[in-house]
Amino acid sequence: MSQLSRNFCMGVLLALVTGLVQAQAQPAPKSKFDTSLDCVTIDRDGGNGYEMGQCAGRALEEADAQLNRVCGELRTAMSAEDKKHLLDAQRAWLAWRDKEAATCARASGFGPEGSGYGMVWGRCSTELTLARVKQLAVYLKGIKSM
Repeated sequence: MSQLSRNFCMGVLLALVTGLVQAQAQPAPKSKFDTSLDCVTIDRDGGNGYEMGQCAGRALEEADAQLNRVCGELRTAMSAEDKKHLLDAQRAWLAWRDKEAATCARASGFGPEGSGYGMVWGRCSTELTLARVKQLAVYLKGIKSM
């Protein structure tokens, strides 16, 4: 694993651990990825393709959960008209994120037919999602301070 990949993985894990958005007390949904894996160790020391793909998937799943929480908090704080704008913006952003992640994976040398494509796509998507969570958290802070 390259130093850039390790730094990225550690950054994602740090962001998830510190929590860009405070999680509300509710049971976590069941992951569709292998939760028995120690992703901190795998990201630090490397792992096989299956393990790295599972960890990338779990990181994206956790980032998406953060995104859903902050969007929910924003919707609660917004007027009906603003909620519609947020919904439209999020739909456009999700479409953009998926295309941007594909571009990121291809620019990293992985085509959709390759075995590493899904893992790299997932890592790119996670990075983009965490940036969006941070951006929406700023919006939420602004609305709450009004």
